[in-house]
Amino acid sequence: MTSPATPTTRGWVWDTANNRGGLYVNGTERLRVTTSGASVTGTMSSSGALTVDAGGLTVTAGGLTVTAGGLTVTAGGLAITAGGLRLGTGANRLGLGAAEAVTIASGVATVTKPYVKLSGESASDDQLDSITWSGVAEGDLLILTRAANTITVDDGSIDLGAATRVLSATGHYLGLIYDGSGWGELFFVQGDNS
Repeated sequence: MTSPATPTTRGWVWDTANNRGGLYVNGTERLRVTTSGASVTGTMSSSGALTVDAGGLTVTAGGLTVTAGGLTVTAGGLAITAGGLRLGTGANRLGLGAAEAVTIASGVATVTKPYVKLSGESASDDQLDSITWSGVAEGDLLILTRAANTITVDDGSIDLGAATRVLSATGHYLGLIYDGSGWGELFFVQGDNS
């Protein structure tokens, strides 16, 4: 980047004439930011790195796009707390995070994460008729298991491969996918850990 005042050690330079700025370390540009209207683009140099402190990094609306070298997350991994997705530091690790404890109320489970342990209303066996998940989108996945009670999932508003699916023991899981208008069964597993 050509700039009228390139720092010889470190610093930030904004080139008003070209609507761009740069962060320099030891006289080398490490981060370039350009603007065009309301759009702002940041580019790291090949030898640069972006470190986000405890304040975190917030990406809104358009999301975050990583090209070429990909995104590398070290140490604590990447945690998306609201959605529950976790990419860890172990080899090829992908997880849904800790299960969300949800109590069925009048046949409805209101969930906010993709992995849910269901409990019956009044701590008793119960039936699940429908699922509410604010902001659910086509292609979202949901895995259901039971916490302690027997949970019978009904085929009424959840498209199952049978009239009902019963989660009655440890190792019973029901996997669902949202098709844009409702939930459909992907898999049903009845492990033998009863």
